[in-house]
Amino acid sequence: MNRIWSRATICLISAFATPEARAQALYEFNLPQQALADSLRAIGRQTAMSILFEPAAVDNVTAPAVHGQLSASDAVVRVLAGTKLTAEQTAANTLSRS
Repeated sequence: MNRIWSRATICLISAFATPEARAQALYEFNLPQQALADSLRAIGRQTAMSILFEPAAVDNVTAPAVHGQLSASDAVVRVLAGTKLTAEQTAANTLSRS
């Protein structure tokens, strides 16, 4: 399989709105401290974004609790706090965290 991201990249792909609009819309988050993979999946479900990540990159990583009104990208930044993963816009329909 050809990989378009490194092991340390989280990609958010918006299916309906432009990524800029989806990333800036505010959502009410109430995520407990939990496995990073679970937090990323929860953010994806709540924001209708596909969040792609290498399972090995998030194995045994715990995300902090996230509460409050945040954009999808701000929520991802919060759950990635304290990890080596960071964010950057990579394409018109993709926001990646590397």
